[in-house]
Amino acid sequence: MQKKTYKIKEKSPLSKGEISRLVCLIREFNDWIINKRKENKLAELIQFPKTPPQLSENLALQLMIDGEILNDHNLVSFRLDNNTADIIATTNKGDEVTVEIKATVKDFQSFGLKDIKANYLIWMDLSNLILRNIGSINIHLLPNPGAFFSKPCKIGLKPFLVQTEGGKRTDYIIDIFQYLK
Repeated sequence: MQKKTYKIKEKSPLSKGEISRLVCLIREFNDWIINKRKENKLAELIQFPKTPPQLSENLALQLMIDGEILNDHNLVSFRLDNNTADIIATTNKGDEVTVEIKATVKDFQSFGLKDIKANYLIWMDLSNLILRNIGSINIHLLPNPGAFFSKPCKIGLKPFLVQTEGGKRTDYIIDIFQYLK
């Protein structure tokens, strides 16, 4: 059996500790908005921040490296890319696998051509983590998203789950607090 080695190329990835600290900062900021909205009606005008793609991309990268997701594809190297795909993985045969990452706190996402053409699409539902201070996140891993989406579109999580049902989609629930320790 070939020993797995992981090479991280291009952009420097965040460590698990940095991912954990970033999650804490985002949650603190969202908690601040929630508390201000309780204190002052004008605070309703303040929007929650967009979840930074660096969080979801680095979290997906770490989960792939540790074999928590996409672990049955003989992947031996990974790199954050953002030109061809969010993450490019290489198999032990030298084939490249493209992975696009989507993350939401709210129930909505836009898919572009790059997302549809990827080998895999990962949708992370971070609502429990960011808004409810619960450590579990739902991850939906869809192979060949182009088989389900022929053109760019906007879609909610529930319609996405219905539309991709039976398409070899793999669903994970991961306790991020436990994982990032």
